[in-house]
Amino acid sequence: MTAFLDIDLGAVVANWRLLAGMTKGEAASVVKADAYGLGAARVAPALAAAGCTTFFTAHLAEAVALREILPDARILALNGVAPHSAAAFIAHRLTPVLGSLHDVEQWRAAAGRLERKLPAFLHLETGMNRLGLSVQELTVLREEPARLEGIVVDTVMTHLIAAEMPDDPRNRDQLARFLALAGQFPGAKRSIANSPGSFLGEAFHLDLIRPGAALYGLNTSPAQAQPMRPAVRLRAPILQIHDIQPAPRLAMAVPGPRSARAGSPPSAWAMRMDCIAAFQIAAARFLTIPRFPW
Repeated sequence: MTAFLDIDLGAVVANWRLLAGMTKGEAASVVKADAYGLGAARVAPALAAAGCTTFFTAHLAEAVALREILPDARILALNGVAPHSAAAFIAHRLTPVLGSLHDVEQWRAAAGRLERKLPAFLHLETGMNRLGLSVQELTVLREEPARLEGIVVDTVMTHLIAAEMPDDPRNRDQLARFLALAGQFPGAKRSIANSPGSFLGEAFHLDLIRPGAALYGLNTSPAQAQPMRPAVRLRAPILQIHDIQPAPRLAMAVPGPRSARAGSPPSAWAMRMDCIAAFQIAAARFLTIPRFPW
């Protein structure tokens, strides 16, 4: 007896097509973390067959593995160019997302060694406070343009901080801030929309949207109706079903009325249950699901 996680590649493709149909620009696919755990080796080829040509990973190792599967796609690594990693980017025809002056220097030096220009995305910090070139670093690049010698800035990008809340004024403020900073790189394409950002309207689509979680069926905009098809389904055998009396003593009680952790709900809620079922989800781990009579 075991549990099964069914992965619907058709749903992933349908979700990408829905998002691609919303924008006049390009729709990429974010397949970092092994396509959010669904398996990049199967998800990415399905998306490529549907027409996706640009894929984002987090790490260089993910990008290298993806190149073996997708020989012709444009593949980017979001986490920049670590020391001594430029050669691997070049050998596998990968494009880095440069998010610091150190990344820029590593890629400029690689272009100098090869005596040819190399493409890159630039990640600008506009409020996420995670990855990205700060305003101070952008000032350095403006005042010292030689730092970008040999680098072809294909696209400048940033990451929205409040896109899950469509009415949050920070979305428009961040878009305006990004467009002002992106003006430092005339001719470069622009990208700001992640999954929830793709639902903020055409003004946020720009040249490239970068959906990730939405591809896999997650509702990344809870304030709006869920437009994405579910891409996974968990099936598990029922090991036991118990009828219970009011206020039983349940093992492994977890605080909170609707906890999703393994174990049983607290007795205050058990008083309103008439039946519980134990499912086998993984070896030596069980999930107890209550059935509420209301």
